[in-house]
Amino acid sequence: GSLACGIPWWQAGSNSPSPGPSPPSPATEPTSEPAAHPTTVSAWKGRAMGDNTHLFIAGAIAGTCEVVVVQPLDMLKTRFQLSPGHDVGVLAGLRTVAAEGGAQRLYRGIVPELLCGIPKSSAMYAAYAQTRTLVTRARGGRDDALTSFCAGAVSGVPEALIVTPFQVVKVRLQAKEDTG
Repeated sequence: GSLACGIPWWQAGSNSPSPGPSPPSPATEPTSEPAAHPTTVSAWKGRAMGDNTHLFIAGAIAGTCEVVVVQPLDMLKTRFQLSPGHDVGVLAGLRTVAAEGGAQRLYRGIVPELLCGIPKSSAMYAAYAQTRTLVTRARGGRDDALTSFCAGAVSGVPEALIVTPFQVVKVRLQAKEDTG
């Protein structure tokens, strides 16, 4: 049998393009459980529990992308919150901010946001994967919606602990001109 992505189950954990081990004979092929996709918890069972470097790197890249894309809208949101009564739309607000100082104005406060977003996403990705692995093992290999829920709930804790202090700094920088 092969996986949905077309990788034979005996090569699912392989990181090399080599053909890998020989396919088992039909008599030894497992029939009780479907093969795991390489991105699921069971495909990572052979890894050491502390080997989450790839998750930290993926989280850092995701956090950087998130900040760069969302920062102009977050800047606008903060400005709207600090100036109630100015009921302009999002596009008009973005044009106004850009007219005041160009693209650089839209990214005011991005440094603390990057300093927050990168470790936040790294910690969240690693905590999610680690928790999902532990919960799956504790539940006898069951990797279902409850396992994902538990992993997501736990991964939110380090994220919140990292985000809060940085949000205070970011909002103060964004509010700098509005408050004088």
